[in-house]
Amino acid sequence: MNSNCTVEVLLENIKKQEFYRGVIPIGFGAGLPIIKIIDKQTYIMIPFFRFDRVNELDKSLIYPIKFQITVKWPSGKLVSFEDYQINPAFIKVDFSKPIGYFRHEAIKMYNSGQYNEKRKELYSLYDKLLNFLLVGDDFTSQDEDKFKELLNMIIEPSLVPIYRVLDQKFSSRFLK
Repeated sequence: MNSNCTVEVLLENIKKQEFYRGVIPIGFGAGLPIIKIIDKQTYIMIPFFRFDRVNELDKSLIYPIKFQITVKWPSGKLVSFEDYQINPAFIKVDFSKPIGYFRHEAIKMYNSGQYNEKRKELYSLYDKLLNFLLVGDDFTSQDEDKFKELLNMIIEPSLVPIYRVLDQKFSSRFLK
């Protein structure tokens, strides 16, 4: 990957990696990325959680975040893999029990196409924020407000407490 990479492309490319196929089971999906700065380097943490379709409810069960892949931006180079099932901070988490539903209140009025448009708009704002961090491109207060609005609309509410544990700095700035 290179500096022209997008978050959406990164997420698609990760799924094609042999490492990903070896450690992330079928039935797990990527959550919204967390941007992290460490020693002036930019990283993207990608959480993964299980989801199960419940046809009669037209919903999917959401389970706690169980895995995380961290990559360096923009290269996409894998820097870490975490299995929270063996992390002492998550000892009380029951990964076999659902914690919520996809199609939560903030997005239930959108059809699939509308939801995907909102998600694409959020990903483009991720890209804009990453370009700001990487090369100093514009990321205005209006961009930040829209980023927060879309992030908080799209993120599964039941996953927010886990996001807070994963990265307090990102969560306190962008999540409600």
